[in-house]
Amino acid sequence: MLKRDDVIDLWRGQMKTFRTGRLRVGDRTVNVAFKRDGDDYVLHARLKNNHPIAFERFKAWSKAGEPMPAEEFRKSLSVRRLRIDSQHARVGWLKSAYLVAFAAFGYKWAWQTHLDIVREQIQQPSEVLIPRFDVDLHDDDPKRRLCLIVREPTELRGVAVFFRRQFVFLPFDEGSLYARLASHWTEQTHFNETLHGKEVPWPTQPIHKFDTKQVAA
Repeated sequence: MLKRDDVIDLWRGQMKTFRTGRLRVGDRTVNVAFKRDGDDYVLHARLKNNHPIAFERFKAWSKAGEPMPAEEFRKSLSVRRLRIDSQHARVGWLKSAYLVAFAAFGYKWAWQTHLDIVREQIQQPSEVLIPRFDVDLHDDDPKRRLCLIVREPTELRGVAVFFRRQFVFLPFDEGSLYARLASHWTEQTHFNETLHGKEVPWPTQPIHKFDTKQVAA
């Protein structure tokens, strides 16, 4: 079964390991191990995992070397995918970013009124209250973890929390951050903006940078 990141890697052509699937060759279906690298697919099939007739059909097809259009090939290859509610998954990233920022900045930051929409979106994950709050980086770094106070460009002022292949924006004021994101970037467009600001140490415990201690008189 493909997990969410595996499905994204398959779509992008960045698979690092082989996965199992079923390939239709003529009127037969063959169990295969496959990996996609760019626009190319590498396929393996074993007799012990297939009906002998289907396996021989696959061998004949692979030896013939007849090219199959990419779109036709993708339709011929099926994989078991993890059923994901994409909206709930996206809101999960928003919640994670909010918690990271909360750990870094504290209550004073987290309860500001311009973050009401963020808290409402987290509380109503099935509703699309913020059409765009995250941007896909179109590359993958499993070790990427970064919290950045964005100063420039000014229309993207806020907190950007980076997770592996994407980052999530949280507003720092009542500006038009989310409107800007929704109007300029979609799932298919590349994010080419250069962000300038101050990096905040990734919190491994509550830091609450913006909270002040109350000293008893």
